[in-house]
Amino acid sequence: MTTAHVEKFAELVGKDPALAAKLGMDKVNADAASAAAFIANSVKEAKALGLEFTEDELNAFMAAEKRAAAIGELSDRQLEGVSGGLSAKRLAQL
Repeated sequence: MTTAHVEKFAELVGKDPALAAKLGMDKVNADAASAAAFIANSVKEAKALGLEFTEDELNAFMAAEKRAAAIGELSDRQLEGVSGGLSAKRLAQL
């Protein structure tokens, strides 16, 4: 796995509301079970798309994204999304 696979998958999810819904993204912050299901579903879906990463790698990526948001900064990926035209609502979900 490379970080690039996680980033590519996050980009795909950010651009595809149906995929985000399929993975349970709308419930990822509801509770630990929903977050765990989102992670597991994401790893499986990514693998089906030819993107390989572990649950731990996705957790680390998501934690880094949350840290950046908590201090009011955009991550590199989020900055790219802004320049590419993703809406603020979709960015907040990532």
